[in-house]
Amino acid sequence: MSSRNTTAILIAVALPLVVLSIDFSGVAVALPDIGRELDVPASSTGWVINAFALGAAGPLLVSGRAADLYGRKRMLVIGVLVFSVGTLLAATAPVFDVLIIARVIQGFATALFMTASLSVVSTSFTGDRRAWGIGMWSAIGSTAAAAAPVVGGLLVATLGWRWFFALNLPVLLAALLMILRYVPESFGDKRPIDLVGALLATASVTCVIYGLQEAGMKGWQSPSVLGPLAFGVALFGVFVLQQRFSAQPLIAAAIVHARAYRPPVAVAFFANWGFGAINILMTFWLQDVRNLSAAMTGIVFLAYSVPFAIMGALTGRVVKFAGMRAPMMLGMFLIAVSFVALTQLGASSKIGLVIVAMALSGIGQGLAYNVSTTAAMTAVPDVDAGVASGLLTSLRNVGVAAGVAIASMAVSVPSSGSTTTQDQDFTAGLQRASWVIVLVSLLGMAIAAAASSGRNPGAPADAPTPAS
Repeated sequence: MSSRNTTAILIAVALPLVVLSIDFSGVAVALPDIGRELDVPASSTGWVINAFALGAAGPLLVSGRAADLYGRKRMLVIGVLVFSVGTLLAATAPVFDVLIIARVIQGFATALFMTASLSVVSTSFTGDRRAWGIGMWSAIGSTAAAAAPVVGGLLVATLGWRWFFALNLPVLLAALLMILRYVPESFGDKRPIDLVGALLATASVTCVIYGLQEAGMKGWQSPSVLGPLAFGVALFGVFVLQQRFSAQPLIAAAIVHARAYRPPVAVAFFANWGFGAINILMTFWLQDVRNLSAAMTGIVFLAYSVPFAIMGALTGRVVKFAGMRAPMMLGMFLIAVSFVALTQLGASSKIGLVIVAMALSGIGQGLAYNVSTTAAMTAVPDVDAGVASGLLTSLRNVGVAAGVAIASMAVSVPSSGSTTTQDQDFTAGLQRASWVIVLVSLLGMAIAAAASSGRNPGAPADAPTPAS
């Protein structure tokens, strides 16, 4: 395939990625305004993020298999259409519950789109260009994520939070037209979908994310938290056993036995705890404690999102120069350091400390997120790209939900009492949440040490042939 054709394909699948990156990353700055307009407490606004993750995480595995089986282009088209419906509903939501339903629909559409999108990129670029293609795919999403807080902040401050969603619709239309014209249809493993495994996996992830979000509002000892979490873990155990005895397992043997695939997937999971936490914590600290506007909050978030985007653009070069293990370890270390800095944050701390911490976190996330994507997707054969992408993205969403839950506890301060007391309570919660993320990030760093250190991402590592 010519470089011109692959570039057109990359642009076509990246346009929806721009929209969902903006919707996922930029909505954080709108949470205080959404809470005030729709009359919900600050701790509940985390549902705006986690409803998206809830809708996406459950069906990701089966959507990856569906993309392999029924066609990746077909899944792209369906995903964009469904995302458009969710976006329109979010822009016009009269009450908070409708907004949450809209976000679940957007998340579900993302599950359809993301696995197919990454599969298309992974299979369209070969050899040394694969790392470049995946890196550019990540960089486009990262750049959109970098602009998202500023775009969101300006829209919230001028037109209102609803326009944050409404202005995405023309971009989605353009994306649909480009996909129809430039993206060729492609297929992966033709094995039938394991419906029992799909139901078990979807129910397991859904219960876990629901329990995590409830934990942010009600604490870890609530029955509405422990019940879904325990049930989700039990279902996952049943899923693992079912996969071992299934004639057509949802998780292909090529993925199960790809030793190079497992560490980067775990790194992606733990890195996203920090992503989910920093978005909630810094949005409310900047707006509710330091009284910054949504627009100014978006500008401060550039300290995080710009380094993240730059690292995404440099992924191919970083992998070629330093391999995969070292950048992931460094990324997780920098995330841990950034949250150590946030443990020193008080109600009257200077914003300069926040900017430094967010910059370190942005660099760390950029390394850990993008390199783990490249490492995971080059560890499996092309025929299993869809389900590999689905598993990777599903675990990332669970990581986001965990980070949001940890952060939501920090913003759950009582409405009674003085503003000073509430600010002190929030910063104390912020510090506790930050220490949790420090420990999780160090665990991710330790796991990254077990990853492949190879500098040649052009071929899968430790991945057997589809026939094995």
